[in-house]
Amino acid sequence: MKKDQTQLELSVPQQNYVEAIDELTQKHGHAHCVEIARLLGVKKPSVTEAVNRLVALKVATKAAQEVVLTEKGRGIASELTHRHETLRRFMVEILEMSSGKADAIACRIEHTADHDFIRRLLLLDEFMQSKEMATCKEQWRDFRRRGG
Repeated sequence: MKKDQTQLELSVPQQNYVEAIDELTQKHGHAHCVEIARLLGVKKPSVTEAVNRLVALKVATKAAQEVVLTEKGRGIASELTHRHETLRRFMVEILEMSSGKADAIACRIEHTADHDFIRRLLLLDEFMQSKEMATCKEQWRDFRRRGG
């Protein structure tokens, strides 16, 4: 099963829980429901219910109070991070959006954009970053400044 198909099994809120667990795990080696609730701004019972669902989907495991992602969960988190960074970089470097705005928009798009779109955006980003495209990139910036 491709990462994109696995990710689609999860709702957007579940994907947000995966990202929160991943972020906390990177900082502390694991996540606790209280920390997840604080990070996402939700109540602990909501976290407990969501984590139990992620455990049932084999995306996370829970032992005592510690929540960690399974290999499947880490794959989903990695894919979401990759999507976010691709979208954000494209918006900042090519579309010349502010970092904060690009980050906020990338957070919303990363959950819904399909795999082929992200792959094509990566290719376009790589092409636009190439040395051969320096002139085109400058023309794009000039066009944008003129209000095009």
